[in-house]
Amino acid sequence: RRALVLAGAGILSAAATWPLAGPNVLHQLDIAVAEYVAWTRGEPLENSSIGKRVQAWKGAWHIAWEHPLQGVGVGAFGSVVDEHVEPYGQTPTSTANSFILHVLASTGLVGAALAVAVILGTIRRGLGATPGMFTDGTLLALLAWLVGGIFETQMASGTMFSIFAFLVALTMSHGTDRKETA
Repeated sequence: RRALVLAGAGILSAAATWPLAGPNVLHQLDIAVAEYVAWTRGEPLENSSIGKRVQAWKGAWHIAWEHPLQGVGVGAFGSVVDEHVEPYGQTPTSTANSFILHVLASTGLVGAALAVAVILGTIRRGLGATPGMFTDGTLLALLAWLVGGIFETQMASGTMFSIFAFLVALTMSHGTDRKETA
């Protein structure tokens, strides 16, 4: 029942935000389709948004492979990535355009393990808490943030990470564990 409520809340949230976000989403999809069609015709992707993203991903993989335990350090990705892949146009990058790859390249396996532990602990706590507005809503927001982070790291800024930490704190602090109430 709770999963159905969360799914319904997610669908309602998407429907409520569509009037604001919909035109931008459709525009981005049109760009992606046009770039894909151009690529299938043999045109290079280097100066496209897809090409830039793929280059950032390749750079992140190279960095993570060369610095597996500790990464290159928080905030150092942008200054190191061009050493690992061909620079792509005039657009510098400071992130890997993937939260997962960015964490691996920046903090290595040690930081990635800590991030996974925090995320899984938060999800476990959120699922085990007494259902309520704060636990369900913050858990849903956290999951949406993580899904978006697979393909984007604009949320890796200090401000967005603070919001993420706030969601973690809300999920951890509101509601009581179901085991505690039994």
